[in-house]
Amino acid sequence: MDRILIKADRTILIDNGFIKDPDGDDENSFVVDCKGSFILPGLIDFHVHVFRSGSEFAVPADCALIPQGITTAVDGGSAGSASLGAFVSSDILSNTVDIYPLINVSLMGQPTLKYGERLETRFLSVGEIKRAWKKSPVKPVGLKLRMGKESAEGLGIQPLLDSLKIAEELGCKLVVHSSDPEVGAEDIADLLRPGDIFCHCFHEKGPNILNDAGHVRPGILDARKRGVLFDAANGKSNFSFRIAKAAIADGFFPDIISTDLTCLTLYKDYAFGLPYVMSKYLALGMPLDKVIEAVTVTPASWLGMEDSIGTLKPGTIADVAVFDLVDKAVSFRDAKGDEVTGSKLLAARMTVKNGTIVYRQADFAL
Repeated sequence: MDRILIKADRTILIDNGFIKDPDGDDENSFVVDCKGSFILPGLIDFHVHVFRSGSEFAVPADCALIPQGITTAVDGGSAGSASLGAFVSSDILSNTVDIYPLINVSLMGQPTLKYGERLETRFLSVGEIKRAWKKSPVKPVGLKLRMGKESAEGLGIQPLLDSLKIAEELGCKLVVHSSDPEVGAEDIADLLRPGDIFCHCFHEKGPNILNDAGHVRPGILDARKRGVLFDAANGKSNFSFRIAKAAIADGFFPDIISTDLTCLTLYKDYAFGLPYVMSKYLALGMPLDKVIEAVTVTPASWLGMEDSIGTLKPGTIADVAVFDLVDKAVSFRDAKGDEVTGSKLLAARMTVKNGTIVYRQADFAL
């Protein structure tokens, strides 16, 4: 592999696929002078849908993610036990981006947006999930449950109780889609364990994280204190500026920022891509270092990979992204038409995956 020396706000030496301390040997390195830009670990988009061969709304992982500085992604439950093998063989193993699947608690996964999963207790089989998990060459990183009415209407809290029981038996974490539930947000959060994730934390479809006074509910704050994580997971209609602004005014930032990227949102309103969503949180007043942490350090730690990705420490995998923070007036909108105007936009200029430059803008650093 090439030795690559990237010079920007810091100097990064990439040698044989790993980050090393710069040794001053520019002559034997391919040098990219990125003055004026800044270097980040390769971004982690914690919620995407990339099961192209089994889901009608998925996006092609490499061409959708690499140009945005994303080197690792978590698929948000597109596949269930019946389709995990196909997902791994046809999509995960063929991409450059590292994709880690959450396995849907429903055996059918999420092949369409036209109807939801079957979540009645009789359809949730820990045995089938265990078999799929054991056979898969790429192990799922957790279990995914959608508690919205499209899947769980009429079932109350039971799908969550069933999913937690399965997660306990598997010894894994649970990620819960929380928008448009028929139970309260606190009812969901109260049952989650440390390390579990409350997904779509700023939605406004049905019961949400704010109380009638417009403040974050006590049960949500208690869940965070005991180690439950909150993922923004923007999507198309699972994000509300009204909820996000009120929560952030209470000091409640998302632990993880992700896109919930599908063909409905890729390069479109309202998610576009991860750097765009990150820029949205800058406009909402979230500090840049916290925004970066929410797409690198925190998801890497959740994956148990904090010593290899989400960091630029010497000895770690050379997944690197170079960005500019562009001065630009941007009007961010949500699905209800509310707008927030930002003055900064994160723009990806170059992406390095496992020590290889896999994307670079044609006019960048020439």
